[in-house]
Amino acid sequence: MRDIASSKGFASVFSARHNVFGDTAVKVIRTKQASQYSYIPTMAQNWKHEEQILRKIKHPSIIRFFGSDARLYSIYMEHLPFPDLNAWRNRPHDHYFTGTSDDAERILRDMASALEYLHEQKVQHNDIKPGNILYDRDRGAVLIDFGLASSYGAQLCTGGTPWYVPREYVQDLERGPKSDVFALGVTLLYLLKKTPLPDVTQRGWVICKVHRESSEAMVMQAWLSKVEVIQNELKRNGIEALVSDMLNPLPHERKSAKEVVEAMSQENEQDLHSLVPHK
Repeated sequence: MRDIASSKGFASVFSARHNVFGDTAVKVIRTKQASQYSYIPTMAQNWKHEEQILRKIKHPSIIRFFGSDARLYSIYMEHLPFPDLNAWRNRPHDHYFTGTSDDAERILRDMASALEYLHEQKVQHNDIKPGNILYDRDRGAVLIDFGLASSYGAQLCTGGTPWYVPREYVQDLERGPKSDVFALGVTLLYLLKKTPLPDVTQRGWVICKVHRESSEAMVMQAWLSKVEVIQNELKRNGIEALVSDMLNPLPHERKSAKEVVEAMSQENEQDLHSLVPHK
């Protein structure tokens, strides 16, 4: 068994050889110190929640679920030896995306399809970002990490990654399926080279504190203002116009994942490829 992902948050991910599944990625919920027994029910609940969501979903652009083991709080998934989109950046220099416009279009198409499917299943991912998207030019983009996913109508998710959380969270304490679309829109700003990877170039904040501490809310508002400036500079045709619609600060005017898929299908008929500037 080999560690294949940074052990952050509540889990570690390893590559392993399973006697039934073959090459496998194993996600194991990290335990705290044995003295913290009060954490065990929460840990078990988090594991079961993610396991139940992964068990019921199946899509070519979503990591495939193989099985689980309650004894180890582990989840077995397909092992894909592809880098996530964080790794597709020019480091240690300016941290801009190093892929092409074709890559950006392919990733948008795959992820919009994955989100359309998830939302049809009444599931929100709640942590769409470059680090949770694996990419290979042959396989395409694959969405991973459902540790924060929730069913529609569930308790408000206060976790995730700051730079991908939309304005309706700080203003109205709301986070719905179109919040996933906004997060994908911010991801596309990185893929279209409109911004370096914000995770390593922008000041962060604690999501769950923005309603209690004005300083956290101010940092979030400042970042959202930057996003809106970039949004207003996007072209009004092709993929940039679509991304602009995904970033609309008003969720009721923001495109849904289904509408993004439909728009890309329509644009494809008009040769979207010719509208994207190649670099």
